[in-house]
Amino acid sequence: MKKIICTALLCALTLTLTFALVSCGGPNSDEDDAVRNLNAAGYSVISDEDTVEGFEVDAVLAYRGDFNFLEAPPAGTDFIVIYYFDENEDAKVFFDRFADSMKEFAPEGTSYKLDRDGDMVYIGTEAAIKATNGK
Repeated sequence: MKKIICTALLCALTLTLTFALVSCGGPNSDEDDAVRNLNAAGYSVISDEDTVEGFEVDAVLAYRGDFNFLEAPPAGTDFIVIYYFDENEDAKVFFDRFADSMKEFAPEGTSYKLDRDGDMVYIGTEAAIKATNGK
């Protein structure tokens, strides 16, 4: 009986941790939801189709607060740049070849995460990543 209870508890704990890790992932995979959530959280957002390093992407660029996109952001500014690709393979190839070029978006002195998640490549602060998900 103890073995059955222990096994059931272990399975429940494993499922809980799995859901917790999955929900902590990257930005919102739906571009429209990400833009809506960033606007609601007080970010200045630009969203447009673009060609980056030869890849067609839907790009989202957002900085916290009232921001002039023609100037460099102040140090420590929350930000996120997301490139949504049509295919996972395109995102993988782009990330492997050009991810370092995305570091130019990071304000000086800002801690950020640069990663690929499925069909998107992103760089941003933890707060901005959470904001895309409405958190």
